[in-house]
Amino acid sequence: MILKLAYIGLSILMTVILMLIGSKAINKTFLDKSTARKKRLTLILALLLWHLYIFAIASTGMLQNYEFPPKFLLLLILPAFLFTGVFIYKNRNNTWIHNIPEHWLIYYQSFRMLIETLFVFSVVQGIVHYHMTIEGYNFDLIFSGSASIIAFLVFKKRMLSKKVA
Repeated sequence: MILKLAYIGLSILMTVILMLIGSKAINKTFLDKSTARKKRLTLILALLLWHLYIFAIASTGMLQNYEFPPKFLLLLILPAFLFTGVFIYKNRNNTWIHNIPEHWLIYYQSFRMLIETLFVFSVVQGIVHYHMTIEGYNFDLIFSGSASIIAFLVFKKRMLSKKVA
């Protein structure tokens, strides 16, 4: 039960952080209160719909089967990457995208340390395969741990160029 609450808590925390990042960029870009409110509502609605989609997929039980093709990859990872890629490409010249501080995007990646920690506890409980942790093939713990260090060295200390980030 505690593990479920941890996953739910992490989802809520990351959603709130994304809403704060998006709201700051929207408020900085759209001076008209009505437009800014509509954009924030769209952001909140999109994040809630994504959570509903994940809940619906998880409720079917189809992710509990490890047969090929990998349903987790096809139903969760691929849609998220495709949406992000298409969204950023279509909005690459929009001011509000450029109003998101670059260092926030890198520091945000450190949340993956929490996910990797939850994966370790999930392996212990027999929920996921050990390959999803650093013991297997997943090196996200190293990437997420280095993200904060890289962001600090690039944006705070200015010891490294932005290209490193």
